[in-house]
Amino acid sequence: MREGQRVKFTVDAFPDDNFTGVVTQVRKQPETANNVVAYTVIAEADNPGGKLLPGMTANADIVLEER
Repeated sequence: MREGQRVKFTVDAFPDDNFTGVVTQVRKQPETANNVVAYTVIAEADNPGGKLLPGMTANADIVLEER
């Protein structure tokens, strides 16, 4: 995972709307819960109509490679 990768996502509040963005930061400080290590990834996306709000649950796909 690296900065510049494309992100496609939906939010639970608007399941029929698809959003896109770009990874802008991969934080190096891990978070561990139940023996699972996770890293926070920050992505920027356009917010058409102001639908996206802080704290919304999102389901994201990060594009690792395209051919």
